[in-house]
Amino acid sequence: MPDSQFTHTERLAKLVEDKRACLGQLRSLGGRQQELIEDGDMTQLLTLLSTKQRFIALLQSLERDLAPFRSEDPDARVWSSPQARARCAEEAAQCGKLLDEVVDQERKNESLMHQRRHAVADRLHQVHAQARASGAYRLHLRERPAAAAGRSVVQGDPQVEGYAGGRPPAPPTTLDLSSDIR
Repeated sequence: MPDSQFTHTERLAKLVEDKRACLGQLRSLGGRQQELIEDGDMTQLLTLLSTKQRFIALLQSLERDLAPFRSEDPDARVWSSPQARARCAEEAAQCGKLLDEVVDQERKNESLMHQRRHAVADRLHQVHAQARASGAYRLHLRERPAAAAGRSVVQGDPQVEGYAGGRPPAPPTTLDLSSDIR
């Protein structure tokens, strides 16, 4: 039914109903967001956040449409029935509860993302420190035979390459942080 066919209170009731549905979707998306953060699935998380942004834009649009009703005296509104008024009041109360849940969920998800980010940063720092230590150890192993012979260290020196049965194993060239993100 086009908007022009809604009475004033029917339009209000429809807006409140749409707001409740939108907030319900945001709550569901927030729950899924938490799962994706915990799983470390950043690709799906970005897709979900894009969808969530569309619902936030819809909610903002609904709030703009509801703004004129806030300045009215609720008792002066003419409803088609007491049940229609009660239904709208109940939906408005549900909106308040849902909004509180969505805001609380958003705070928790933000905190979880910060924890995840710090854990990954700490792990990267550890890997960097391990790589530096490994590099220093390899350099020490290369210098030791050459220094004992009174020669300077030259990469490719057969004596260096023959040290302790060959060169120390190279560090991994890829970094697997999947266990830290899940």
